[in-house]
Amino acid sequence: MLVRRGGYHEAVRASRTEPTDLGPDELWVVGTVDGYEPPSVHVSYGIERYFVPQGKGRPPLPGPIEVEAAVGANHRLYLRRLLVDGRPYP
Repeated sequence: MLVRRGGYHEAVRASRTEPTDLGPDELWVVGTVDGYEPPSVHVSYGIERYFVPQGKGRPPLPGPIEVEAAVGANHRLYLRRLLVDGRPYP
């Protein structure tokens, strides 16, 4: 589950079943558990890789990397765009 914190959403809880107690700023998204090392769980959401068409980009410059994602009706995340240092990439 993701919860809004400022201008972002942050993962705060994981569950094996669909949550029934979502608050107004919470989103349920589907992910896959990739690892577990108490007290942390590593979850992949399917947006961890970003492919740039050949000849359309260069390696990103150092800076904070952010993503803008949408949540589909199936509760999966879809990458809309990648931002490096606050600017769209590529």
